[in-house]
Amino acid sequence: RVRAMHADGMVGAWATSQANFSVGLPGDLNCDGVADIFDIDAFVLAITSPADYDAEYPACSRALADCNGDGAADVFDIGAFVDIVTGI
Repeated sequence: RVRAMHADGMVGAWATSQANFSVGLPGDLNCDGVADIFDIDAFVLAITSPADYDAEYPACSRALADCNGDGAADVFDIGAFVDIVTGI
């Protein structure tokens, strides 16, 4: 069940909804708990060959490659991924 909070602080009614959540650190594509240079190969695999990524990292979520937060793991995440990995 989810409940929305509006910008004015008012809380909406409870609603039942199905949602998929990714738990983890954006950019941590090898799921070792740190987003760093050791995630580069996994990131490239996630955006270029999703099936291979899923096979190589079955306990991880490709959604962690969505580093720019637009809802898609694709080449548009490269800049944000570099910022995360380099600490910018």
